[in-house]
Amino acid sequence: MALDFNNIKKTSLEIILNDDKQTKLHLHTPSKKLLTELMELSKGLNDITEDNFNIEDVGQIYNLCSKVISRNRENITISCEKLENIFDMEDIVIFLQAYIEFTNSVQELKN
Repeated sequence: MALDFNNIKKTSLEIILNDDKQTKLHLHTPSKKLLTELMELSKGLNDITEDNFNIEDVGQIYNLCSKVISRNRENITISCEKLENIFDMEDIVIFLQAYIEFTNSVQELKN
């Protein structure tokens, strides 16, 4: 008997990008490293106020979302630049909320 991680059916979050091809991706749950980055970003966002918000914060958010979206079953890399062209800030917020909800639901299934 062998446990082959290449053949394990994993839960995924299906998203369809609003690009020209309407690219359909199935996102995996985050790796430990990516989860740590998400948690750090989340803490940082809680500390942001109107007075100390800057463009670097926005860049970090898009960069992290690019990493999350690039972790997909289709093995398609979505660059930060592409994401900046197809997602506005509202899209980013909606995506992050949905992805965190998805991650939490998978965690609850395993418990």
